[in-house]
Amino acid sequence: MSIGECETLSIHRPMKDHLALATLLVVVLTTPATAQISCGDTLGPGGKFVAAGPIGPCPQNPALTILGPVKVDFAGHEVSCDATSSNGINIEGKSATVENGAVARCNVGFHVQGEGKHKLTRLVARNNAGDGFVLEGGGGNKLKECASVFNEACGFVIESSDKNALTGCRSVRNLDTGFFFDAANGNKVKDCTSAEDFEEGFRILGQGNKLTNVDATQSGSHGFEVNGNGNTLKDVTATGSMSTGFVISEGAGIKLSKCASVANGQRGILVGSLADGTKVSKCRTIKNGAEGITVDSGAGDVSIDKNVAFHNVLDDLEDANAGCGTNTWKKNTFGTSNPAAPGCIE
Repeated sequence: MSIGECETLSIHRPMKDHLALATLLVVVLTTPATAQISCGDTLGPGGKFVAAGPIGPCPQNPALTILGPVKVDFAGHEVSCDATSSNGINIEGKSATVENGAVARCNVGFHVQGEGKHKLTRLVARNNAGDGFVLEGGGGNKLKECASVFNEACGFVIESSDKNALTGCRSVRNLDTGFFFDAANGNKVKDCTSAEDFEEGFRILGQGNKLTNVDATQSGSHGFEVNGNGNTLKDVTATGSMSTGFVISEGAGIKLSKCASVANGQRGILVGSLADGTKVSKCRTIKNGAEGITVDSGAGDVSIDKNVAFHNVLDDLEDANAGCGTNTWKKNTFGTSNPAAPGCIE
C-alpha cells in the first residue's frame, strides 16, 4: 500500500525500515480528525488534516509542504524552524485550504505558489527572518484574517500574482513594507491595516488594484505609495507616517477618494509628475508637516475636488504647474493655497 493511494490522509515521508512502515500504517488508518504532522511532511494532494500539536523546531527546508487540493487545520498550533534560513510552509498545487495556525522563526513564513486559488484563514507569521506571507505565480488566492507581525522584511508580498483578495489582514511592526504589491494586477484589499511597519504601509506596483477601508498608521516612510494605471483607493486613512500620507507616483487614471491624511511628517497627499488623470475627491488632509495636497510640476489632467485641507504646516493646497496647467481644483475647503485664491485653485 502506498501513501498516494490513501484518500483520507496523504503524508509523504521516507520509509527506512519495517518499523517506519508500521508506524505509517497506524497513522493512515486513523480518522483524519487529528494527525501527528511532522517536520518535512508533504500534506496532500487530497485529504483533510487537523494538527495534534506544535510542529518543530524543524531542520527541513521548508518545514512543511502543503500540496492542494487539500484542507489543513492547524488547530491553533505553530510551525517553527531551527534555522532562519529555512522557509516555514510552502503552499503549492491548487485550491489548498489552510487555517488556524502560525509560523515562527523561519525565513519566509507562508510561501504561496502553484496554480493558485488557495484559501488562507486566521494564520499568523511572526518573528521570521524574511517576509511573513509571499504570494507569487498563480492568482485567485484568498487571505482572510491573517496577520504578519515582527518579521524582518515585508508583512505581505504579492509578486507577479493577479486577482488575489485580502480581507481583514494586519501587518504590524515589520522591518520593511507592510503590504507590497509587485507587478500584481487586479487585486482587492479590504478592511486591512498596516501599523508601525518600518517602510511604507502599502506599496502598490501594478494595475487595476482596489483598496477599500484600509489604514496605514505610523509608517516609517509613506503611508501609501501607488504606481500603475487604474488603481483605486477608497475609504483609506494614513495617520502619523514619517513621510507623506499618500504618494501617487506614476500611472494614468488613479483614483483616491474619501481618504484621510492626518499628522504625517511631510505632505498629506502628493500627486507626482508622472501621474496623469489622477482624481482626488472627498479627502481630508489635516495637520501634516508640509502641504496638505500637492500636485507636482508635469502632472496633467488631475482633478482635485470636494476636499478639506486645514492646519497643515505649509500651504493647504499647492499646484506646481503654472496656472495649474491642465489640472482642475473645484469645491475644496481650505485655508491657504499656492497659487493663492482666488485663482485656479478653488
